Amino acid sequence: MPARCWGWCAVAERPGPEPLDLAILQATLRQFAADRQWQPFHTPKNLSTALMVEAAELAEIFQWMTPEQSARAHADLATRERIAHEIADVLLYLVQVADHTGVDIAQAVRDKLVLNARKYPAASPLGTGPVSGAALVDE
Repeated sequence: MPARCWGWCAVAERPGPEPLDLAILQATLRQFAADRQWQPFHTPKNLSTALMVEAAELAEIFQWMTPEQSARAHADLATRERIAHEIADVLLYLVQVADHTGVDIAQAVRDKLVLNARKYPAASPLGTGPVSGAALVDE
């Protein structure tokens, strides 16, 4: 394990397309913060604010692109890397918010998908649901 990883590379260096284990990731992020004495700053308020900043950085990549350009942006390797880094930042903060608020991410996702399926049944024609043209995930 390279010294630059300070003990957290075990998660990053796993070979192959094995699924990401959220519990291991949460424990790794907890240890990463503890090693740097960041725990006093890792409150739900601060983490959710940081999450929004990272989401804004992801949006910034696409900000002035046309819809067509944004759909092709990942074809450029440098842009794909920027997108990947921002997506990772968003996910890492989201996982930490869930950890610090006691939310089981997998269960929350399952519950929300059920709620959305009830709210937006597949048989409803576009534009006839509670919110016309609503996305899969709503508020």
